[in-house]
Amino acid sequence: TKERFFKYSTTTISKLTPLGTAAEIEWHRRLGNSVLQFRGRSVNVEDYIFKAGFWSSKQQFTSSSGRRYTWDENIVRWIPLRLFRALFARWHNKSLGILGKKHPPYLQISQDVLDDVDEIIVTLVYIRRMIQQRNSANNTAAAA
Repeated sequence: TKERFFKYSTTTISKLTPLGTAAEIEWHRRLGNSVLQFRGRSVNVEDYIFKAGFWSSKQQFTSSSGRRYTWDENIVRWIPLRLFRALFARWHNKSLGILGKKHPPYLQISQDVLDDVDEIIVTLVYIRRMIQQRNSANNTAAAA
């Protein structure tokens, strides 16, 4: 992540292909929305990733292929990505091996959605950072 003083920071998501960069996220701090740049287009995050409902913690997006996905972020151990209620991706947090096998954090993705894998990863990066910021703010408030 590159920091830009008072404006925004940028996260670059790379892949191991001749193209190199899969996407970039511009994290705007003040007056302006964060921006996703991928597949030759630039979109405001708020126009691309949105809440499933007013009280919902689920985030939805529609991929370039036209499929609508839902990230369910209120599950602590993993974040399922669902398309018509089928599970297509799952985020696994790091495990220390106390209650199971020890492993680093990883993203498991079904072969059925490989056309949308760049967008799935970009939205995961965005949502994980939003969760971290919210948890950090909650911890700060609880400590005060």
